[in-house]
Amino acid sequence: KLYHSFPIVFFFGDGGRTYIQASIQAASSLIEKEGITHLISSYRPWADHIIAYRLKKRFPHLVWIADFRDLPVDPVRRDVWWPRLQRWFQRRLLRRADIVTTVSDGLARHFQRDHPQVVVVRNGLAQLPNGFLTAPAAAHFTITYTGSLYPQLQSAAPLLSLLRELINEAELNPAHLELHYAGKDGATWQSWASAHGLGYLSHDHGMVPLAEAQALQRNSQLNLLLSWSADNYGGIMTAKLGSYLTAGRPIVTLLQSPPDPELTAAVEATGAGFVYPSSDPDSAARLRQFVLDAYRTWQFSGALPWRIQPDKLKPYTWEAQVDKLVAAL
Repeated sequence: KLYHSFPIVFFFGDGGRTYIQASIQAASSLIEKEGITHLISSYRPWADHIIAYRLKKRFPHLVWIADFRDLPVDPVRRDVWWPRLQRWFQRRLLRRADIVTTVSDGLARHFQRDHPQVVVVRNGLAQLPNGFLTAPAAAHFTITYTGSLYPQLQSAAPLLSLLRELINEAELNPAHLELHYAGKDGATWQSWASAHGLGYLSHDHGMVPLAEAQALQRNSQLNLLLSWSADNYGGIMTAKLGSYLTAGRPIVTLLQSPPDPELTAAVEATGAGFVYPSSDPDSAARLRQFVLDAYRTWQFSGALPWRIQPDKLKPYTWEAQVDKLVAAL
């Protein structure tokens, strides 16, 4: 917590004093030599916004775009000390920014309290699915998760307990099932699977190159997405969601707590998959039916056909996101 908190960020944390001072010196030289007119900084770390703040103060002509991938003072994660002081620091810093950008409408609502011009620039899709039916043939019914895990915020228990239940009821043959994980939290994933008697079906790929992670996603029968929300808090639109959308395979989203309309629109309205909020009493039954139908389809043909309509994903492309930013300048 201290690592990401003001005033410690001026001295330690990602960057620290030496990084800040050296960056200001190098950037000032570039601005003067190259006639630079626009400046973009992104959180985290705070150090980059501190650098941009000082450059804007020194060169008032700069158009400063302050970008936030996350909330610095997150009411759910609670990962900073002295939250009121951090909010004051954020307001003070953003007074000099010309535009604030963030990745979702849910996060934008928090920044609109501190800045008059907040623009949503999502984690854009580098490319769209081709619109053709995807149906990778496989010897196993594979479910894949790639990326980091946050045990205090996420839970795969609804899916893992369902798989155990279907196995116990002889609805799902365990010899057909494989769970795949790629990322830095393999031990956590393995403990989750083992807690439901599925550890022997789990394959930990560890840290893999991006291309390998994308191949896992494209060749999986189901891709698992874990997210979280709270009252007056949503829009957790991770970069992984973009990767899953591009893969074109069905997404099973387990959402801790209340529904998140923005996440649901990105997953369900695009035909990419389904979202199951933990607070919805119908989620368990809907998840069971979807997984069982998907498994039976695979069992019959050795593949699970799925199609996402590219037109519905166009608002999520990088081109569409950049157009929104340019229009705001």
